[in-house]
Amino acid sequence: MYTFLPAMKGATAPLLLQAVREMQQYYSRYQFGRHLARFKTILQRSTMVSEEDKQHIEEELHMEYDSLIDDNPEFQQRFARKRAEGELQGLQKMVLEAVQDEYPPLVELAQEKVVRIRKPDSLRQLVKLIYKAPDENTARWLLNNFAA
Repeated sequence: MYTFLPAMKGATAPLLLQAVREMQQYYSRYQFGRHLARFKTILQRSTMVSEEDKQHIEEELHMEYDSLIDDNPEFQQRFARKRAEGELQGLQKMVLEAVQDEYPPLVELAQEKVVRIRKPDSLRQLVKLIYKAPDENTARWLLNNFAA
């Protein structure tokens, strides 16, 4: 049985790619996809592999195995969560930018309140309302009530 150790000190791109090929030979398609997704996560977090080697490995994995990783349900769930979180953060940033553009004195309040809003549609609506708010008091009311 092939065991991948998270300790990657001294690991080079050719050595790690050889390990991936050995995993592919040993595991079923489904198991290999799961291990490959974990391998990518460990690789990204590793401080023992040079950035140049990481980039080379990522390129090779992308060319050879992306469809396999994409078929993996665990990877899909993780990707969906990251995408949703990224969308949420982007919308929160849009609210902050709208407040900065229209009512700079409310930026601190917005920073405090916007992180509590976890619904993308609410954030989209808030951006529009901030830009349409007739005055600072209305914008303050919006920030206080959307985050409630």
